[in-house]
This record gives sequence, structure tokens and C-alpha cells, in this order.
Amino acid sequence: MAFASHGALAGTFFAPTDVPTNTAGSTVRFDAQGNIHSVYRAYSRGDAFYASCASQCTGKTQVKAVRFKTDGAVQNIMLALTRKGQPRVLFHTSQNAYYAACDANCTSIKNWKTSVILTRAKFGEAGLDISGEAFVLDAQDRPRFIMSSYPQIIASLQSRFDTYFVSCDVQCTQAGNWNRAQLWDDEAWRDVQLKVTPTNELRAAFIGRTKGLSGPNNRDIAAYGECRAACGTPENWNVTGLDNLYVTQRLTSKPTVAMELTSTGAPRIAMIGTYLNDEKGYLRYLSCDQDCVGEKVDASWSAVTLTESESLYPGLDLALEGGKPRMVFSTHGNVFMAVCDAGCAQDANRWTPKVVEKGDDLLADKVIPYPNCTLAAWFLYDPSIAVRAGGKVAVSYSASDDSGGFSTPDTTKPECKAGTDMIFARLHLK
Repeated sequence: MAFASHGALAGTFFAPTDVPTNTAGSTVRFDAQGNIHSVYRAYSRGDAFYASCASQCTGKTQVKAVRFKTDGAVQNIMLALTRKGQPRVLFHTSQNAYYAACDANCTSIKNWKTSVILTRAKFGEAGLDISGEAFVLDAQDRPRFIMSSYPQIIASLQSRFDTYFVSCDVQCTQAGNWNRAQLWDDEAWRDVQLKVTPTNELRAAFIGRTKGLSGPNNRDIAAYGECRAACGTPENWNVTGLDNLYVTQRLTSKPTVAMELTSTGAPRIAMIGTYLNDEKGYLRYLSCDQDCVGEKVDASWSAVTLTESESLYPGLDLALEGGKPRMVFSTHGNVFMAVCDAGCAQDANRWTPKVVEKGDDLLADKVIPYPNCTLAAWFLYDPSIAVRAGGKVAVSYSASDDSGGFSTPDTTKPECKAGTDMIFARLHLK
């Protein structure tokens, strides 16, 4: 897949906040009526945001945001919508996990109910990690998510990871109504993508080690799992490995997965992986229509590598428009959308990349706060995508303004240390 520019898309702006705030980690969704919903977190400090805009939204002035207060820096924030388009938000800090719900007039914080549903103390010395898009509403709009907990490094320098299925059936802004079931003892699911099928079954794509699956030298794998019912019971999950993953020192990105389901519940997966003993990362697309776990799995999955690069940036996402994949990813600090209409897991040439936005499209910052840093540039990464009928697309991502330099013009001050001057969640509407 060649990265020729096919023309930048239009209508791009920084996500709003109540007061100027550095933000990142955004997710965007359409509801059934075409209204836009987005969440993002304050960068490095506490609090998070929910923003929405009506279906005819064309710019920042029409997007309204509310702020959720937290006890510390938000590590991840996830968004799900009910069948009526009502937002449900899950987010967590190093201390607490929060659940927020709103049924109407959600641009006013007074109409939200937000509560701490899990605390670090309940796990002893364990931490909380709800990573990826591990949060979903089932067919009855009941929230479910996958969580890993992990203690401090123990004396043997080995880390212990445990994975939990967490669910609530009624009055979910009350902490006592949430149930936690341990799925795996000392096995981890990370960067989880959790989805629900039209028949109310759960599907998950993730990175980690579970049920005896691991790559060579105990490396992590990308994996896929299915659960038909009672998903707090480990035996009800059937999991298969998809790809061995490796981490190198120079690679810009880290292994990650994204998943969407077709109207029949068939998985479509995008992933970033790395080759063993190689600095190149690869962008791959996988599909399966039936027998996606079990004895026939090797023959059931099709996969194609779209590109290989040392400069794949963190994050990617996948959406389906009428069953056709639309993928967003970042390379060299620029965000692209790749589209394909047929044969998408057989031939990389079926994919057409389009520029969403390049870092060079943004005006470079001329006020650089660090001594002897003489250069500044924008880097765009960690994209999320939503599509709706008619081809309307929304993409959100992080835009980081970084400064650096290669000389020391002022010898009385220390050498430049490259760093981020500011970072903002950014929204693109087509």
C-alpha cells in the first residue's frame, strides 16, 4: 500500500475544553441518529471530558464539552452508547475506576451521574489497568468490561497479572451493583477490544498471554476470543492466538490491535506488530467469517500486510461502513485513513490510503520554552474512527507539539532536551 496523498479531508479542529487544557487519548462515535460523541482525557493531570455535536455538526463552535473531575491523572477513557444514543463512559486513574451515565441534555454536567465503581484498595496492593477499548454495552445496554490488575514487582523481579470480567445489570452508577469475576490467574489481557454480537455474545481481541498461548521465548501474542454466555466464567471463553509480537528499542509504536464486527458478528481486526530482531513494524489486516476459534482456526483466518515501517506511530482503529473496512493509523507522525471495499484480507493493493491530516499542516509553534531548542513540529497519533451510512466519517487523534534541536547556540545553558510543549485531542469531520 503506497502512501501517496489522495487529498486531505476537510473540517478539522482541536477538541473543546471549558478552560485551556492539554488533552489526549480521544475516542469518537456516531449514534444511530448520526450525532457525534467523543471522550478524551486531560493530559498528565486529573479530569476528563465528554463532548457531543448534532448530526449536522461542521465545526468546533457546535461541539459542547463537559468535564469529569477525578482524583488523579486519567490513564484511559472509554465510550459506549445505548441503543437510544445515550452516552456511558468508563475511565480510570491509578487509584479509582469511574462510571458515568447520562440519559438526556448531556452537554450539562448536572445531568450526569458519575461514581467510583472500583478502588485500588479493593485489590490490596494491586493496580488497575483497563486498557484499549475494553468497555461495551450488551444488547440490553448493560455495561461490561475487561480489566487486568497487577501488583508491584516482587522480589524475584517477576510481575503477576490477573484478568477480570467486570459487569453490572442494574443501577450501575452505584458501586455495589458491579460484579467482578476472575478469568485468569497470572495471565494478562491488555489493549483489549471488546465487542458484542447481534446475538448478544462477546468477542475480544487483545495482546498478552493467556490459556497457555504465548509466542517464542514467552513473547506476547495478539489473540482473539469468543464467549457465548456467562462470560465471568473462564471455561466459557474460547481463545486462539493470531500473531507473535515483539518489542524493539527503536520502534516508534508498540504492538496494538483494533477490532470491529460485521452485521453477522464476524471479526475484522487491524494490528500493529513487530518482527523479531528487526526494527520494522508492520500494519496488518485480518478477517474471519466462521470457525474463528477451535480446530479449524488456521484455515479460517485471512491476513494481509499493508505496510512495513520503522515509523508507525502509536495507535490505530477500525470501523466498518456497510461491512467495508475503514482503518486509521499514523506513520511519520501523520494520520491516514485506509479504505477497502473488497478482497481486503487478500490483496494489499485493494486498500487506498487518504490523508486525514499531516503534522506539517499545522502551524509550527514559535514560542519554544526549553533552552537551546530551536525546532518545533506537530506529531499526530493514536487515532479513533467512526463511520455512518452515507460515508460520513469522524476521526479523533492526539496532536503533540514537540520541540528539539541539534545545536547549542547558548553555551551558558544546558543542551536541548526534546520534549512536548503542548498536546491536544483533535477532531476531524468529513
